[in-house]
Amino acid sequence: MALVVGALPHSQWQRLSPLLEAMGWDGRSSDAERWYLGERSPDRSGDVSYVLLHSRPERCIAQALADGNDLKSAVSTWVTSGEALLAFYRNNRSKAVLLDIDAVCGNPDEVLNWLAHNHSALKTAASSARQRSIQVGAIRDGQSLDQNLDLLVAIQAVDQSADVQGLLPYFEAASVPLGQETYARPLVDLMSTVANIESVKRNSKIAKESINVSQEQITALEKQVGSLKEENDLVVRELFKVQEELERYYLKNKDKDSELERLRADNKTINVELTSLKSKLEYTTSEVEKFSRDKQKEIAAIRKTLSEKERALSKATKWAKKLERERDELNTALMAVQGSLFWRLTFPLRWVLGKVKRVGGLFRRRGIKKNVKVLQQSELFDGQWYLAQYPDVVQSGLKPEEHYVRHGAFEGRDPSPYFSSKNYLRANPDVAKAGLNPLVHYVLHGKDEGRRVA
Repeated sequence: MALVVGALPHSQWQRLSPLLEAMGWDGRSSDAERWYLGERSPDRSGDVSYVLLHSRPERCIAQALADGNDLKSAVSTWVTSGEALLAFYRNNRSKAVLLDIDAVCGNPDEVLNWLAHNHSALKTAASSARQRSIQVGAIRDGQSLDQNLDLLVAIQAVDQSADVQGLLPYFEAASVPLGQETYARPLVDLMSTVANIESVKRNSKIAKESINVSQEQITALEKQVGSLKEENDLVVRELFKVQEELERYYLKNKDKDSELERLRADNKTINVELTSLKSKLEYTTSEVEKFSRDKQKEIAAIRKTLSEKERALSKATKWAKKLERERDELNTALMAVQGSLFWRLTFPLRWVLGKVKRVGGLFRRRGIKKNVKVLQQSELFDGQWYLAQYPDVVQSGLKPEEHYVRHGAFEGRDPSPYFSSKNYLRANPDVAKAGLNPLVHYVLHGKDEGRRVA
């Protein structure tokens, strides 16, 4: 069963929240002081019970004054809300209960017992709440001078309002009876209130005297302020002069700042260019060092080759001298032979043999051209590499292909990095025995025969 709470405005009904929640209230309080002013109750599904809360008009009106409301609207609000709350109670007696907040605060257990035994709609909720330990806040009158004064004003307003007086009997009659004295009018401790008022008057007199002293001090200070104002005006005039001087310096410095900004921009551009040049210099230096290392290797290789060629030249020179001596000896012997009778008689035979040698040379030249053409069409012969690897070939005046066919292959030279003449002849002794060019043999026959590139 749902429990709906309705309360008069400014009745401080929230003090009963622990008891209401123990009875099953869901804690919704945003419209508790207004919903019953309408024609219908809140839209609740299922069974609904209502707990309607009110308090003495003096306390409600005093709290309204403390909350900033004027007296007329505070009285009018209590009357309007009170009439609506009573009307709703009369129309829903079977499922509603009307409780005096102050009485409940003083007797929470008693109100639960009464509901558990006398109200069928709230019997279960009250019985459940009785099993819990519930503490509710009590109201205390006369806690401060302002509260006492508000309460005195509210008491006078209630006494003078026929509308309020007309509703009091109905609230008292319809409320659950608790304690011996129910719906009692609040009392104000007049002696304490008067004493507080006298104290306020004395404090006010002291404050007034203090204000007079302060006023005299203010007058003296105003005179000092006037004197200081004249000094301040003089300082301001001097300040204006300084500002004008600063403006002149500022204009001069502004030109300097513009020049400085331009120089900074130029410096930034130069730094960017310098960084780029440094990067290029580092790259160039790296390339030069790499090039130098490569060239040093090439120079070392050339020097080695040159040394080998010098040794070979020395041997060739010695061999040439030896051949010259042998040639001279043979020429001497030849002249002796040619002068002999046998040389003259064998001349026809030598003439025929010379013809045969010229025909054989012709065939050899044709074979060289054919082999050169084979090398030019082969990927295993690299002319540029051959010349770079063997610089003496350039001096011979022969094309690299022709030099390899005539001499290179038989001197152990390689046609490219991918083919070794010596290894091919070593792996194929039949080719070496036949005196064939190793690369030409591989291209024309060896590749088809499944022979490996050495």
